[in-house]
Amino acid sequence: MIFIVDACHSGNLKGGVEGIQQTASALVAAWGKEYKILSCQPNQLSLESAEWGGGRGLFSLELEEGMKGLADLNNDGIVTMFELQNYIQTNVAKYSEGKQIPMVTGDLSKPFCKIIPEVLTALKKQKAENYPMLAVINTKGNVAAYF
Repeated sequence: MIFIVDACHSGNLKGGVEGIQQTASALVAAWGKEYKILSCQPNQLSLESAEWGGGRGLFSLELEEGMKGLADLNNDGIVTMFELQNYIQTNVAKYSEGKQIPMVTGDLSKPFCKIIPEVLTALKKQKAENYPMLAVINTKGNVAAYF
C-alpha cells in the first residue's frame, strides 16, 4: 500500500499541538508493509504556486517528475523508493529554501516505478524549454511569499 499526502501541514492533519503529536506519531509508525510519502514535516506548509505546474504544489510537481524518471540516479530504468525519497527531499527543500521537507517511510530498497523512456524524454525537453527557478507561493491564506 502506498499512502501519499500532499496537504498543508500534512503531518498535522488533526490540528493543534496534540494533533501534531498524534498525527505525526501515527503517520511515522509502522502499519505493516506500506509506504508513506508526506509533502512536509508536521510544522511546515505545503507550498503552491502558479509557476509549479499551473498552480500545483511543489511536492506534487517534484513527486511526478521523480516518478517520470528524473529520480533514477543509476539510470537503470527503475525508480526505487530510496531514489524517489532522495529526489523529492532534495528538490523540495532546495526550491522552498528549506521551508518544506517531505517525509518518506517504508522499505527504501524496493522499486517504486518503471520509467517510460518517451515520457522522460518529453519531460526533459519541457524542462529545458521552460522551468522557472523562482516562484510566488500560496501558503493557504498567508501573505504570498517570494523566494
